[in-house]
This record gives sequence, structure tokens and C-alpha cells, in this order.
Amino acid sequence: FFVLNMIGLGLGPLFTGLMSDLLAPLSGADNLRHAMCATTTISLLAVPMFWQASRHLPSNLSANERGAGLTAAG
Repeated sequence: FFVLNMIGLGLGPLFTGLMSDLLAPLSGADNLRHAMCATTTISLLAVPMFWQASRHLPSNLSANERGAGLTAAG
């Protein structure tokens, strides 16, 4: 979680600021608004990825428990 937070808190504002600067000639005073909306939209891509991972989590946990039981018995 530490690494994820460092990436999110370190690169998120940097990426938003760079986008804001790039959008300034096109959007004028609304450049930060558009950059923040784009950042949020990109973050929404994580939703289906987390959903997909949640579908595999129960089988992965049970496989790990079975593997841990074999190691403890062996």
C-alpha cells in the first residue's frame, strides 16, 4: 500500500498539473477543470480491473490455503 500511495500521491498531482498546462491554450481558464475530469476518467478504468480481480480472489485464497496446509503437514 505504501508504494501505491507514493505513486498515486506523487504522480497523480504531477500528471494533473502537466495536463492542465497542456490544456491551457485550448481551454483557457477551464484548463484545470478539464485536467481533473480527465484524471478522474482515467481512474475509472480501474473499476473493471478490480471487479475482474475480485472474481478470482476466492479461488486464489482457497488454493493458497490448500497449499499452506500441504506445506504444514509435509
